[in-house]
Amino acid sequence: MRILLSLSFAFVAVLGGCAGGVSTVANTNALYDFGEFVLASDGRDTIVVVRGNPFGMDQKAFEKAVTDAMQGQNYGPRTNFTTGPTENAKKEFRVVILFNGSQTVLADNLCKAPEKYGSRKDAKGLHVTAAYCWEDESLTEVDGWASVVAGADSPVFARLIGQTTLELFPVTDDSNQDDGDREPNVP
Repeated sequence: MRILLSLSFAFVAVLGGCAGGVSTVANTNALYDFGEFVLASDGRDTIVVVRGNPFGMDQKAFEKAVTDAMQGQNYGPRTNFTTGPTENAKKEFRVVILFNGSQTVLADNLCKAPEKYGSRKDAKGLHVTAAYCWEDESLTEVDGWASVVAGADSPVFARLIGQTTLELFPVTDDSNQDDGDREPNVP
């Protein structure tokens, strides 16, 4: 199964590269419950851990670019995605985003020890692995790719982060989703 999943990730990456756009693949753990996300995030901060920095810019500025691109890009309640310390966040829930890391990184490993991961220097394009974590366990995971991203201020970067964020918080499992009648929270 792992080989099939890796091959499908590679196939999507190639397709995304040919189109010059953004491609994502999402996976939802059976433990994920949209209602729990609503309770954990409605009117609260959602902690974001950013690993890697593919543009070599100031890390704090890069983290702000990431969380700015995430704002309003989720179904359900408004939440403030932040990397800073916060008093009103449910600390057992967080998002971990890895930029240009190994494509074999498991989302559960990102949740358990995000500090172990960083960007590869030889990466082509931009690869994002994002996990919505409860404690040390991944509830959802999204892998995303963009072939050409000029920097953190690029519209392609914003689109990749926005689409990744949207898919991190599905309303229901993949088998029951009907994306045609739902809109994300756009500020």
